[in-house]
Amino acid sequence: MSGRQWRLRTSLIGLLTIISSVTFVVVGAVFVLVRIPQISDETRTDLRLEAADLAQRSEVILGALQAQLELIAAVIPASAGGDVQSVLERAVSEHGAFTAIYEIDHSGAVLRAAVNIALGAGRRQELIGSDLSRDPIFRRVKERQEAIWSDKYLSPVSSALAIAVGVAAGNGIIIGEMSLDYILKTLRTASGRRNLMVWVVDRHGEILADSEDPTRVGVVNLGSEPLLRQAGAEAVSSGRMRFEGRDFEAAIARSDLLNWYVVTRTPGGLANPRVASTLELAITALAGSMLVGLLLAPLWAIGMARPISAITERTRRVADGQPAGSWPRGRTIELNELSADLERMAGILQERQQELEARVQQRTEQLHAANAELSTTLEHLQLTQNELVRSEKLAALGALVAGIAHELNTPLGNGVMAVSTLRNALAAFRQEGVQGLKRSSLDRLLEAMDTGTDIASRNLIRAAELVTSFKQVAADQTSSQRREFALDEVCKEIIVTLQPLLKRNGVAVSVDVPLGLLLDSYPGSLGQVLTNLISNAVIHAFGGQSDACLRIVAVAETGERVSIRVSDNGCGIPPGLLQRIFDPFVSTRMGSGGTGLGLHITHNLVVQALGGSIQVDSVADVGTTFTISLPLVAPGAAA
Repeated sequence: MSGRQWRLRTSLIGLLTIISSVTFVVVGAVFVLVRIPQISDETRTDLRLEAADLAQRSEVILGALQAQLELIAAVIPASAGGDVQSVLERAVSEHGAFTAIYEIDHSGAVLRAAVNIALGAGRRQELIGSDLSRDPIFRRVKERQEAIWSDKYLSPVSSALAIAVGVAAGNGIIIGEMSLDYILKTLRTASGRRNLMVWVVDRHGEILADSEDPTRVGVVNLGSEPLLRQAGAEAVSSGRMRFEGRDFEAAIARSDLLNWYVVTRTPGGLANPRVASTLELAITALAGSMLVGLLLAPLWAIGMARPISAITERTRRVADGQPAGSWPRGRTIELNELSADLERMAGILQERQQELEARVQQRTEQLHAANAELSTTLEHLQLTQNELVRSEKLAALGALVAGIAHELNTPLGNGVMAVSTLRNALAAFRQEGVQGLKRSSLDRLLEAMDTGTDIASRNLIRAAELVTSFKQVAADQTSSQRREFALDEVCKEIIVTLQPLLKRNGVAVSVDVPLGLLLDSYPGSLGQVLTNLISNAVIHAFGGQSDACLRIVAVAETGERVSIRVSDNGCGIPPGLLQRIFDPFVSTRMGSGGTGLGLHITHNLVVQALGGSIQVDSVADVGTTFTISLPLVAPGAAA
């Protein structure tokens, strides 16, 4: 079994821990997934309420300043110039809301002004007489004849960004300036929460006050924010907005009095404080549950694994052939049933083991007897096979002797005839010599002797050559001696010895072997291989075929090897026998004189003695080709 293995107790501890952890993770995830949208909705509702409340409170605070300025505008027509100036200066005190108040006539010229001392004593004189006819607050108040709060306002007094409110005063206009810092203080006073992120934005989107970062005031414009554009159609709106790469939940409330927007916001997503606290609670609960699971799991696992371990110990004793002892019982019904079944099984196994031992003993005795009988039969078969192989070799040698005797019969008969002719010619010469020696008689004798000796000499030389070939072939096939020989000479000697068999069956043989192809091998084994293949073809391939032909071709191969092909144009080998053709006792003439050992002996000689390989290819009614691949130098001694 692949993979790491675990003990049951460890597995149970891990399983219980994983199940409890997964359960709490799933429950916690579902809780968080359900709770986060609820928190988002609750946050937006709270932000809407806070934005509306801040807008209302800011209107109250800044509305009081507007009322103060309107009161000043109301008393100006009925007061003397010095009194008006005194009123303006009291309104612009060191700790007051206004940093500057100035009266402008209907043409835009500054008539009177009061400037906070913090801006400099000379600012008042510089302002009086100035032309503010192009001032946006002046023009809007003059046009509408009502109180107007400015957007981001460039102060003509300090040349800094400020907030201004203008009111009509008879034929003129009074404008009061306040610093942006005062708007921020007003915002914090109205909210009562120092950690609330609030913006005050004018109708163009310019930030007038920022509770988080005052450096954005007068610099950042939120006019392109979709939520701000949506706020123009609703008194209070809320949604998600993205600012400086962060997501926020935001609410926007519009002040009709000031024509400004109050934006309250808090981090969105996981950065939301409520969401973060919820996640912390969920993670704490998960960690607590895992801790409890880790504490309880070992106790439960030990109690669960103890009876199983006891049962396992009993089964191990049974497997080792030892007494199992008493089988455990506990409070778990399934484990008690398992213990009872295993106890019953152990008893049955013990009985079966005894029966099996008796059967094994009986079968062992039978196998010993069968093995002895098989050994005897195998020895008989080995002896029989060896006897058949010797018979096959003797039969081949007998055929060789018969062929040589047939071949020797012709030249010896011709020699005997030539010698008999010479004897007759000599007897005739002697008879003619009695009557008187003549030159013509001597010439006839010389001619007869010349002819006879020539015939006798040629036939005796032929007989000597046949005897020499027979001696070489017989010596090679009987001695299995290793020597260096020419392949073409061995092939020709084999053809000479088999010539009577070939002539008798009308088989033509062609030999195509390169001259001078030398082998350091066993010519006797190679001759027997060629003899077996040629004899096998003559006996099995042709069956009275008129154009029977055998062809022996040798080709030198790369790697110091030679390929010898013995092919015929006979009937071919049946496909059913082709795969078993080199097996012993495989023959198409079994029971008709064939032993089925010829090709088996051939295969053994090629592979074992000559160190080569042999293959056969056969096509029905086309012929058969045996291909022998031999090394030019045999690997070792003949088997």
